[in-house]
Amino acid sequence: PIVQNGDKGAEGGARSIEDLVTNVEFHPMLFRQYQSSCYQEYETFNKAVDEFFSSKTSQKQDVKTHQLQKAAVKKLDNIKQDHLKRLEALKQSQDEDKYKAELIELNSDLVEKACIVIRSAVASAMDWGDIQLLVRDAQMRGDPVASIIHSLKLHSNLITLQLKEPYESDNDDDEIEEKVQKKKKKPKKGIKVDVDLSLSVYANARRYYDQKKQAARKEQKTIDASEKALKSAEKKTKQSLKQAAVVSRIQKARKVHWFEKFYWFISSENYLVLGGRDQQQNELVVKKYLNDTDIYVHADLHGATSVIVKNPTGGPIPPKTLNEAGIMAVCYSSAW
Repeated sequence: PIVQNGDKGAEGGARSIEDLVTNVEFHPMLFRQYQSSCYQEYETFNKAVDEFFSSKTSQKQDVKTHQLQKAAVKKLDNIKQDHLKRLEALKQSQDEDKYKAELIELNSDLVEKACIVIRSAVASAMDWGDIQLLVRDAQMRGDPVASIIHSLKLHSNLITLQLKEPYESDNDDDEIEEKVQKKKKKPKKGIKVDVDLSLSVYANARRYYDQKKQAARKEQKTIDASEKALKSAEKKTKQSLKQAAVVSRIQKARKVHWFEKFYWFISSENYLVLGGRDQQQNELVVKKYLNDTDIYVHADLHGATSVIVKNPTGGPIPPKTLNEAGIMAVCYSSAW
């Protein structure tokens, strides 16, 4: 049997890449360690060996073509995945901006009071470090306004507030609330929201709504541009797969050597031995292809073919090769 190795194909928008099975090694019998492997059995060991070596060159090209095809499909898949990630990020950004705007509106009183406190502190020319200490002291005392202040970004005229939905559920409704929060993908403890001190509460909410609209327009532009990019990528992938298949077919089409129109074989000592298939080819072999250093072999039998042993080096030809050439002459005679 011949032990084989399988390489899985790939699924692409342009076309599917089939699985590739290549021959790894051959054995006179199926050994136990290969019983769970992929293998192909043949009637005789000679047929298995012949199949293994005759397909070795073509399978190398098949592997190369298969890798090129998989790389092309993978490249297209990466483009699609990148497109989906960009769209998902834009959708998530829209959801976050909308949620932040809603939290600002729901917590408008606390947000307004927090902005007034920080604006007043800044207007009184208080040191920024002292403002931070003031907020911390108020948080330690449990001040509800100070408790929502997460950090100060006074260099950007912003404050970061930790906002959540003000309507907390009762204990009996906790399970329902958790399901709603999970469905909406909104954190139960709220999120951090940057608030511009130079804007009113509802102007800050409007700012996030505007950002959501911008993200939505950008999403639509991304979809339109990605459709064109995906069509172009699929077209290039199809061309790459087609080109790889053409190259594979061309390289598989082995060049026919001049001596293949005759009877021929390579001797045990690596000499080319050839003979004519008919009387016309017998004359052609002798008149055109028999050189001074070559050896002419013939059998004293009716219809025996004219055989020559090509000897480009001009050295002595081993007896074994001469014997094999003589056998060839006898085999292609009328006596055989």
